[in-house]
Amino acid sequence: MGQNKHVLELLGRTKVILRDGKIESIDEPIIDFCPLMKKMKGVDSIKGMAEKQIETCKREFGFCTPNREFNEKDVVDFGISETLKVALEEDMLDAAVIVCEGSGTVITSNPGLVQGIGGRLSGIVEISPIKKIIEKIKEKNGYVLEPPRISQIDGYKKAKKMGFDRIAVTISSKKDIKRFRGFKDDEDLTLIGVHLTGLDNEKIERLVSMVDIATACASKKIRELSKEKANLQAGSSIPVYSYTQRGRDLILERAKSIDEKLKINVADLPELDEENQPRPLI
Repeated sequence: MGQNKHVLELLGRTKVILRDGKIESIDEPIIDFCPLMKKMKGVDSIKGMAEKQIETCKREFGFCTPNREFNEKDVVDFGISETLKVALEEDMLDAAVIVCEGSGTVITSNPGLVQGIGGRLSGIVEISPIKKIIEKIKEKNGYVLEPPRISQIDGYKKAKKMGFDRIAVTISSKKDIKRFRGFKDDEDLTLIGVHLTGLDNEKIERLVSMVDIATACASKKIRELSKEKANLQAGSSIPVYSYTQRGRDLILERAKSIDEKLKINVADLPELDEENQPRPLI
């Protein structure tokens, strides 16, 4: 049996184990309907879609293989990678700490690399190093922990040691929430909650008290908390919320970069397209 193992959680937190780039096991998703997949793929049920999505990503940009490519093209309007890309381009941030398959935590000031890593697939839970992916990341001004692993707190500390000040870090796990509690008063640190479907209510409340931005995913609790906590909402089906002035500024900067027509209005939050939410909300 091969030694290269990746664990992913995608499309309704479907757990997938890859061994040497091949699917070893797939669990069932914890939700049935995803409006993003409906829009992009025309499907009403995400059951069975995880395998298709992974195979598409492998074919189109070498996901989880030595042939990995980093496409800088925007995928969604208010995705976290798109927002971070613009923030780096506009000198609102010095670096981002994100996660990539084959390398784990990545530190970079390269806007294109941020988009190339995060634009198409998230929910990387466990990685094994893939030498070619790490080499390509380094060629694009990315830095990987030694040994390669997923540790956002170590990535943040490494970024500080490298001389970066205004750092954005994506966090998603219970461990991340606990580890970053002691750093939330760092005025130069931007925390962004991602991959939050299925996280329990207590952890969601704690996360919202810490982060600048969070994706709502299929979280019922995040939508509820937005009524009192959020100061901006982008999108209505799978909203992104900001909770601080910094988070608000980052999302608005992303909005300025979009060439399409925009609708901006003052509203009570959450403002949702009730017929087009993930189902069920968890």
